[in-house]
Amino acid sequence: MYPRLVHAVPNPKAYLGIRKLAPTADKVLEGLLEKVTAYDVNIGLGYVCVRNRIGEESYEEARAEEARLYGNHPLLSKIDKSIVGVPVLAEKLVQIQASSIARNLPEIESLRKILLRGEFDEYPDDKRMHCTARLIEMINQFSDQLHSSVENDPMRDFLMEEIRILEEAKEVGLPNFLPRTAFLSILLRKVNAISRIPIDFVGMLWDYMEDVVMTVLKHHVEDYHQLQLATKRAANNLIAKMKERSNVWTTEIVEMEKVTDFTCIPEYVSEWTKLMTQRDALIGEILKGDERIGSIKLEGLGKIGVGVIKKYPHLLEQAFDLRMRMIAYWKIVLTRLVDVMALHLQISVKNLVSKDIEFEVTLRM
Repeated sequence: MYPRLVHAVPNPKAYLGIRKLAPTADKVLEGLLEKVTAYDVNIGLGYVCVRNRIGEESYEEARAEEARLYGNHPLLSKIDKSIVGVPVLAEKLVQIQASSIARNLPEIESLRKILLRGEFDEYPDDKRMHCTARLIEMINQFSDQLHSSVENDPMRDFLMEEIRILEEAKEVGLPNFLPRTAFLSILLRKVNAISRIPIDFVGMLWDYMEDVVMTVLKHHVEDYHQLQLATKRAANNLIAKMKERSNVWTTEIVEMEKVTDFTCIPEYVSEWTKLMTQRDALIGEILKGDERIGSIKLEGLGKIGVGVIKKYPHLLEQAFDLRMRMIAYWKIVLTRLVDVMALHLQISVKNLVSKDIEFEVTLRM
């Protein structure tokens, strides 16, 4: 067995010096304790006592022998465990490397500036790098896409979808009760119809983030070839992981909207109540049976055709109630999706520049 004294040299770019103290296990132990605890070896970044692998030993076998040697030997067991063993050496090297990388990664500060604080003095003429403005534009574009979808048209197929579903939701029971299954069925269809929009937004967001991160890293580490390779690998790997994480999270958010209908926002009830004030007037006009009436104007909604819905007088009240509830609730759903995506964007960016990128670069070195 050959214990060795490994010096973690002051220059982390240089090789690690390894010095064999003696040729045999018997001779190597004499004076070793005094040597490793003396002030004259307290140099540079410190040292760690390790045991070499011997012959065909596996890594696991060598580490087990090392632990036994430094744990049970009457002299070696007295050495401070904080400077003993290959695992300790590996941990120290990671710490040294991380410190070195942190000192040589000014781009981390640049990412914080442009992604969190909205400062773009390093890229005054490149609007692509004015990140907080571009991210807000993406959120607004996401909101516009949701609100401009056909599912947000309150007059589309007016009352006919509700009538078809109510016809199939009939059951034995008191009349004029609104089946909750009918509402959930319409909600499920509407959420499914817009479900790709959040996923596409996540893809666009992380494509942009990758572009920004790679631009900043390339600019700041171009003089460090090894670091440049490590940062590129780290950035690609990190963005891929965060994009996947966002996709999973976004899919769950969309699925939540399908499971049930819920809100504690009081505007839902007030909006529904306001819309319902026009029900009696509408139904009254339809039930007159005047064939000359082909459309009726509803305040805040527009003109609706009544030719087809006249055929279902027994379902008009329920169908109208169901549509007004969905109009009021759909506003809540879209607003909620925009809000949570904006918050997710902010925490993702914060994690990226505060800890994730530095950890990933260190890991890839």
